[in-house]
Amino acid sequence: MKKTKKKLTYKDMMSILQGMQLQINTLKQASFTTDKALDEYVKFNDNKKEFIQYLEDNYNEDVIPEEDKLNKELDDKDNEKAEDK
Repeated sequence: MKKTKKKLTYKDMMSILQGMQLQINTLKQASFTTDKALDEYVKFNDNKKEFIQYLEDNYNEDVIPEEDKLNKELDDKDNEKAEDK
């Protein structure tokens, strides 16, 4: 005879969501701290403009999310169709 699976209670769901929220906040805080530390380091070395130019030159295409790439491809196709007409 099969045993029925226990369903999650409201309390169980809330504890899971609170745990997830805690982890998200921890990661967000770590991200902000890292960003601030990097910014302060670049200011300390007085080469902020050079660093920004370096990032733009080397990592600009890698940072574009996939959705933006797809939207750009669709726009390009639409422009090609408009030019053909």
